[in-house]
Amino acid sequence: MEDIDSHIEEDVTAGLIEHFEAGGWTTATERFSDDGSGRIDLLVEHPAIGRIGIEIKTLHGYSGRSYADGIAQLLRYRELEFDGEPLDYWAFDPVVENRRRLGSHGGPDFKQFQDLMQAMANRLGFGYLNHFSEELVFRASHSRLAIPVADPETVSAEMLTSIDGLVTKRNEELPGKQGDAR
Repeated sequence: MEDIDSHIEEDVTAGLIEHFEAGGWTTATERFSDDGSGRIDLLVEHPAIGRIGIEIKTLHGYSGRSYADGIAQLLRYRELEFDGEPLDYWAFDPVVENRRRLGSHGGPDFKQFQDLMQAMANRLGFGYLNHFSEELVFRASHSRLAIPVADPETVSAEMLTSIDGLVTKRNEELPGKQGDAR
């Protein structure tokens, strides 16, 4: 299963690199933290936004095991430094094994599963890559907080301040964690 997962994740990563670079982002794959204890699947950076670490995981059907593994990785990595400094944001990109990305399409059960996974990531202070809207979504409900992949320059300073505030709040709510988003 792991070999199949790695091929799916490689294909997804290649597609993401294409989308991010078209939006003016720089990209790097499989970057290790300065202390060697963590590895990011995809690191993206844009001068208007900052640096974002993206964890890509293959989900098998509607099982949450791979999702939980990915979230656990993000929780462990969120305070690590890459090239001498922490990342500005972290995001999760779950891919269902039939290569449908969450947020791309699907029936009511698929939509409910997507909503649950996105809410869990957001509750922990992580963005969630939604392929349908092509955004890194930090909060989908109430006032939407999202960064468009294709046009990051459109993100206002107020939006980034709101995302920073939300991430900081979520970090402080985690047991034993404190600190701000940037």
